[in-house]
Amino acid sequence: MADSIGKAPPEAMDLDWRELFAATLEATVDGVVVMDEHGRMLRVNRAIERLFGWTSEDLIGGPVEILMPEPYATHHAEYLRRYLAGGEPRIIGFGREVEAKRRDGTVFPIELAVGEGSTDGQRIFVGLIRDLTLRRELEHDLRRQTEAIERMFDNGQIATAMTDAEGRFLQVNAAWERVAKRSAATLVGALLSAVTHPDQRERLAAALGGLSPERAEVTLERYECVRPDGETRQGSLYLAAINDQITDEPQVVVQMVDRSQELQAEAELQAARERLAHLNRIGTLGEMAAGIAHEVNQPLGAIANYAEAGRLVLRQGAGGLQRLDEVLEKIAGQARRAGEVIRRLRRLARGEGGGRQVMEVNEQVRRAVRLAEIDGSTVDSGVVLDLAPDLPELLGDPIQIQQVLLNLLRNGFEAEREARLGAAGRLPPLLVRTRSLQSEIEVAVRDRGKGVAPEVAREIMSPFVTTKGSGMGMGLAICQSIVSAHGGRLWFEPNPEGAGTEFKFTLPIERPAEQSAEEPSEGPSEEPSEEKEAP
Repeated sequence: MADSIGKAPPEAMDLDWRELFAATLEATVDGVVVMDEHGRMLRVNRAIERLFGWTSEDLIGGPVEILMPEPYATHHAEYLRRYLAGGEPRIIGFGREVEAKRRDGTVFPIELAVGEGSTDGQRIFVGLIRDLTLRRELEHDLRRQTEAIERMFDNGQIATAMTDAEGRFLQVNAAWERVAKRSAATLVGALLSAVTHPDQRERLAAALGGLSPERAEVTLERYECVRPDGETRQGSLYLAAINDQITDEPQVVVQMVDRSQELQAEAELQAARERLAHLNRIGTLGEMAAGIAHEVNQPLGAIANYAEAGRLVLRQGAGGLQRLDEVLEKIAGQARRAGEVIRRLRRLARGEGGGRQVMEVNEQVRRAVRLAEIDGSTVDSGVVLDLAPDLPELLGDPIQIQQVLLNLLRNGFEAEREARLGAAGRLPPLLVRTRSLQSEIEVAVRDRGKGVAPEVAREIMSPFVTTKGSGMGMGLAICQSIVSAHGGRLWFEPNPEGAGTEFKFTLPIERPAEQSAEEPSEGPSEEPSEEKEAP
């Protein structure tokens, strides 16, 4: 047998219904008005006093229309007469949103529900009034915020769209239309992959499939959007997973930052840098012309002398064949020497660098020193090499790095000559030093000249700033541009061992993931492999 429901004792239920009604009326949060069949107020609760600013003494016995602005007051009286006459309900038994009027005349929105009843044979009506002011304000704020968000969405300069979890467009803004060169009507319902470059669709699918509460955001760099005419726009694609608050369905916010113009400008700037570096190399070769002629003339003169000696040997007859073989070998050696000089100059002067490839910094230092020796720059002083052993390989353009080193070497030689004008004897040698730091290799070129004057120290790396009477002031600016393009930096310090200057630059050791030491360099080399230079 089921337990009986606990009930209050009969004496506790012996309450006057009027007292019970009065207590309930006062405890009700909403306003309550009790009216007779003529619309006169018989009872109001404290909530009515609070809402309208009237006291119960002011209201009881008065018409309920005093709480209503026009035209509601007139309409209410007419509705009540019709209902009493023919039972036509307009308010009775219904809830509706109308306006009410406070004692001070201010009008505010309310929700009104009127019910009918009777007591002691008397017909009465009970009106329930709920203040909607706060709700209307919240609705207004929400609507205003929604409109602001929609304006931001529609007018934003960043291409923004909403898609479902599969990447199907639900909504796009005008910026997306411009990037994709498609109308919103065409995009909505289509898949994001349809406007994605075919080579990147697999990446996109993996990114969409990988979105989760733990990984709600992902960014795809180097994303390409394909237009109907085949043109592509490049940039970054940002994906963020959210849940629709109404349908509780997963959605994705998709934003694309179009960097096409920026990337094009970077490519044009890099091309301009390479052209400027090429002009600088040609200028350097022009300055080296006299030394080049001297260096090439030496093996050519030796070849001519050996050839004449060979003719003399031939005149001596068969007994001189052994000596002729030796002469021909010497001629071949001098020819190789001249060819090596020409090859180095061609490599330095060609329009483009050798391309990024795995290289050894110490080897580029040695090659740059040999290039400096071509024009006799090292005759008065020479170069001392302090090269750290077992330096890690790195990715760079060997020709451009040699250009930086050659420029610094020539500047160092000239600084020493200017500091010792008229002095006899050999100048102190330049010091070229390499060392490995934590994540980069440092190269230093130290001279014993007069140093950099304070008035030009801040601007010496800028274009057209020079301390030479005939210089253009582009050498160090180009060197800085080359080093920066390799991810390093170029600077100078006073010689820690006395007079002079030490120029330093760094190159990062870490290489891009696209290429490792085992991979081939970019493109075949146009030059034959270097042979050991003839003495």
